[in-house]
Amino acid sequence: TNNLLCVTKNTMGVILYPLTIISFLFMINHFGQYFNINNIGYVLIILAFGVSMITDTFAYIFGMLFGKNKARFAPEISPKKSVAGAIAGLIGGFVTGIVCWVLFYHLDLLNTGITTILSTAQSLSLFSMIGLVGSIATQFGDLVASAVKRKAGLKDFSNILPGHGGVMDRIDGEIFCGVVVVLFFAMFLII
Repeated sequence: TNNLLCVTKNTMGVILYPLTIISFLFMINHFGQYFNINNIGYVLIILAFGVSMITDTFAYIFGMLFGKNKARFAPEISPKKSVAGAIAGLIGGFVTGIVCWVLFYHLDLLNTGITTILSTAQSLSLFSMIGLVGSIATQFGDLVASAVKRKAGLKDFSNILPGHGGVMDRIDGEIFCGVVVVLFFAMFLII
């Protein structure tokens, strides 16, 4: 019975971990309907994927350039992640939030009408906080996925994408960043 309980617990964890968090990415798709803001779903998708991709890219590039043989970020979970890479990832995420603010609030490229709902100061705070906290969430998502793989004795979730692992290896950070984007936007629009 202990074996069955352990298998059940692990199976439920593997099913609930990505699906519950991924549901926030689906919420983004309908976000504009809840708050009556045109095209806001596009802005949120670009924010979620942009912040997480730039975070991962900056962390990888700067970690390779400046993090070799230096302090490690979480050596017991993911031995290759460096502190230099984590800091660069935070900076990259923050800058991405600011760039998205310029494009989608200041220039209103997608004609969302968000300028009538949030003041300039509120929107700048929102986008920059999403950039920063989204970057933290992305890196946390990477570590969670690494911990799950380490516990299961896997290098990658699958080999569907040669050299990159599986789909989950590609979106582990994005799904956590999507949660931040939805929660922060909802919080700012409700308050």
